[in-house]
Amino acid sequence: MDIGAAEVEKTAEPPEDGAVFRRFFEPGTPAVKGSHGGTGAAPGAQGGPAVHWKLFPRGGLPEGTVLGAIEAKSLPAGDYVGKPTYLTGEFIVTAAVKGRAVLRAADPNTKLRVSVECPAESALCVEGMSLVIDASCGLLILRVHQNPDGVTTVFVRDILEPPK
Repeated sequence: MDIGAAEVEKTAEPPEDGAVFRRFFEPGTPAVKGSHGGTGAAPGAQGGPAVHWKLFPRGGLPEGTVLGAIEAKSLPAGDYVGKPTYLTGEFIVTAAVKGRAVLRAADPNTKLRVSVECPAESALCVEGMSLVIDASCGLLILRVHQNPDGVTTVFVRDILEPPK
Protein backbone atom coordinates (compact mmCIF):
# COMPACT_ATOMS: atom_id res chain seq x y z
CA MET A 1 0.00 0.00 0.00
CA ASP A 2 1.36 3.40 -0.93
CA ILE A 3 1.11 5.60 2.11
CA GLY A 4 2.65 8.69 0.58
CA ALA A 5 4.31 10.94 3.12
CA ALA A 6 3.22 8.71 5.97
CA GLU A 7 5.66 7.34 8.48
CA VAL A 8 6.11 3.57 8.67
CA GLU A 9 7.59 1.56 11.50
CA LYS A 10 7.45 -2.10 12.56
CA THR A 11 5.79 -2.69 15.92
CA ALA A 12 6.11 -5.60 18.27
CA GLU A 13 2.35 -5.92 18.66
CA PRO A 14 1.25 -9.30 17.28
CA PRO A 15 -1.41 -9.44 14.55
CA GLU A 16 -4.84 -10.84 15.33
CA ASP A 17 -5.58 -14.53 14.93
CA GLY A 18 -6.46 -14.55 11.23
CA ALA A 19 -10.25 -14.33 11.45
CA VAL A 20 -10.11 -10.81 10.03
CA PHE A 21 -7.85 -12.01 7.22
CA ARG A 22 -10.26 -14.83 6.31
CA ARG A 23 -13.26 -12.50 6.43
CA PHE A 24 -11.77 -9.95 4.04
CA PHE A 25 -9.56 -12.02 1.74
CA GLU A 26 -10.90 -15.55 1.26
CA PRO A 27 -12.60 -16.39 -2.04
CA GLY A 28 -16.11 -15.03 -2.19
CA THR A 29 -15.27 -11.74 -0.49
CA PRO A 30 -16.55 -8.96 -2.76
CA ALA A 31 -14.31 -6.08 -3.69
CA VAL A 32 -15.59 -2.63 -2.76
CA LYS A 33 -16.72 -1.09 -6.06
CA GLY A 34 -16.58 2.64 -6.69
CA SER A 35 -17.36 4.95 -9.56
CA HIS A 36 -13.80 6.03 -10.33
CA GLY A 37 -12.23 4.94 -13.61
CA GLY A 38 -8.55 5.41 -14.32
CA THR A 39 -5.13 4.02 -13.75
CA GLY A 40 -5.38 2.26 -10.37
CA ALA A 41 -6.35 -1.40 -10.29
CA ALA A 42 -6.87 -4.04 -7.66
CA PRO A 43 -7.68 -7.70 -8.18
CA GLY A 44 -11.39 -8.41 -8.40
CA ALA A 45 -13.15 -10.92 -6.12
CA GLN A 46 -12.62 -14.61 -6.91
CA GLY A 47 -10.09 -13.77 -9.61
CA GLY A 48 -12.65 -11.63 -11.47
CA PRO A 49 -11.73 -8.57 -13.48
CA ALA A 50 -9.64 -5.90 -11.82
CA VAL A 51 -11.40 -2.87 -10.34
CA HIS A 52 -9.98 0.41 -11.75
CA TRP A 53 -9.89 3.95 -10.41
CA LYS A 54 -8.10 7.25 -11.01
CA LEU A 55 -4.82 7.90 -9.16
CA PHE A 56 -3.53 11.32 -8.16
CA PRO A 57 0.01 12.68 -7.67
CA ARG A 58 1.34 13.36 -4.19
CA GLY A 59 -0.21 16.53 -2.80
CA GLY A 60 -2.85 16.42 -5.52
CA LEU A 61 -5.78 14.77 -3.77
CA PRO A 62 -9.13 16.28 -4.77
CA GLU A 63 -10.50 18.73 -2.22
CA GLY A 64 -12.55 17.04 0.47
CA THR A 65 -13.17 16.52 4.16
CA VAL A 66 -10.31 15.07 6.22
CA LEU A 67 -11.26 12.95 9.24
CA GLY A 68 -9.24 11.27 11.94
CA ALA A 69 -9.98 7.76 13.23
CA ILE A 70 -12.22 8.97 16.08
CA GLU A 71 -14.27 11.15 13.71
CA ALA A 72 -14.57 8.31 11.19
CA LYS A 73 -15.81 5.99 13.96
CA SER A 74 -18.84 8.25 14.41
CA LEU A 75 -19.77 8.51 10.71
CA PRO A 76 -23.24 7.20 9.90
CA ALA A 77 -23.35 3.94 7.96
CA GLY A 78 -23.67 4.41 4.24
CA ASP A 79 -22.07 5.05 0.89
CA TYR A 80 -19.54 7.90 0.64
CA VAL A 81 -18.58 7.49 -3.04
CA GLY A 82 -18.87 10.90 -4.67
CA LYS A 83 -18.34 12.76 -1.36
CA PRO A 84 -14.54 13.18 -1.12
CA THR A 85 -13.84 12.27 2.50
CA TYR A 86 -10.37 11.14 3.57
CA LEU A 87 -9.29 9.02 6.54
CA THR A 88 -6.12 9.92 8.43
CA GLY A 89 -4.55 8.74 11.67
CA GLU A 90 -2.37 6.09 13.25
CA PHE A 91 -3.07 2.47 12.29
CA ILE A 92 -1.70 -1.06 12.64
CA VAL A 93 -1.80 -3.47 9.66
CA THR A 94 -3.60 -6.64 10.82
CA ALA A 95 -3.81 -8.42 7.44
CA ALA A 96 -2.48 -7.81 3.93
CA VAL A 97 -2.51 -9.38 0.48
CA LYS A 98 -1.68 -7.86 -2.92
CA GLY A 99 -4.16 -5.04 -3.52
CA ARG A 100 -5.86 -5.15 -0.08
CA ALA A 101 -5.10 -4.61 3.60
CA VAL A 102 -6.97 -4.47 6.89
CA LEU A 103 -5.96 -1.85 9.43
CA ARG A 104 -6.99 -1.19 13.04
CA ALA A 105 -6.75 2.15 14.76
CA ALA A 106 -3.55 2.28 16.84
CA ASP A 107 -5.72 3.14 19.86
CA PRO A 108 -7.65 -0.10 20.53
CA ASN A 109 -10.39 1.86 22.33
CA THR A 110 -11.39 3.46 19.01
CA LYS A 111 -12.95 0.17 17.75
CA LEU A 112 -12.32 1.01 14.11
CA ARG A 113 -11.50 -1.50 11.35
CA VAL A 114 -10.33 -0.19 7.98
CA SER A 115 -10.50 -2.28 4.80
CA VAL A 116 -8.09 -0.74 2.28
CA GLU A 117 -8.16 -1.30 -1.46
CA CYS A 118 -4.76 -0.45 -3.01
CA PRO A 119 -3.51 -0.04 -6.58
CA ALA A 120 -1.98 -3.31 -7.83
CA GLU A 121 1.43 -1.67 -8.27
CA SER A 122 1.62 -0.52 -4.63
CA ALA A 123 4.05 -2.10 -2.22
CA LEU A 124 2.54 -4.76 0.03
CA CYS A 125 2.00 -3.87 3.69
CA VAL A 126 3.36 -6.21 6.31
CA GLU A 127 1.23 -7.48 9.21
CA GLY A 128 2.12 -5.66 12.41
CA MET A 129 3.38 -2.59 10.51
CA SER A 130 2.48 0.76 12.07
CA LEU A 131 1.22 3.49 9.70
CA VAL A 132 0.78 7.20 10.29
CA ILE A 133 -1.41 8.60 7.50
CA ASP A 134 -1.62 12.38 7.28
CA ALA A 135 -3.82 14.72 5.21
CA SER A 136 -1.37 14.72 2.28
CA CYS A 137 -1.97 11.01 1.72
CA GLY A 138 -5.43 10.39 3.20
CA LEU A 139 -7.39 7.28 2.22
CA LEU A 140 -10.61 7.93 0.29
CA ILE A 141 -13.63 6.70 2.29
CA LEU A 142 -16.03 4.67 0.11
CA ARG A 143 -18.43 3.15 2.61
CA VAL A 144 -19.02 2.87 6.37
CA HIS A 145 -20.64 -0.07 8.14
CA GLN A 146 -21.63 -0.05 11.82
CA ASN A 147 -21.26 -3.60 13.20
CA PRO A 148 -23.50 -4.94 16.00
CA ASP A 149 -20.41 -5.54 18.19
CA GLY A 150 -19.67 -1.78 18.25
CA VAL A 151 -16.80 -1.94 15.76
CA THR A 152 -17.09 0.43 12.81
CA THR A 153 -15.74 -0.85 9.49
CA VAL A 154 -14.62 1.83 7.05
CA PHE A 155 -13.95 0.77 3.45
CA VAL A 156 -11.33 3.01 1.84
CA ARG A 157 -9.24 3.27 -1.31
CA ASP A 158 -5.66 4.43 -1.71
CA ILE A 159 -5.86 6.91 -4.62
CA LEU A 160 -2.25 8.15 -4.66
CA GLU A 161 0.17 7.25 -7.43
CA PRO A 162 2.87 4.90 -6.12
CA PRO A 163 6.36 6.42 -5.76
CA LYS A 164 8.44 6.17 -8.92
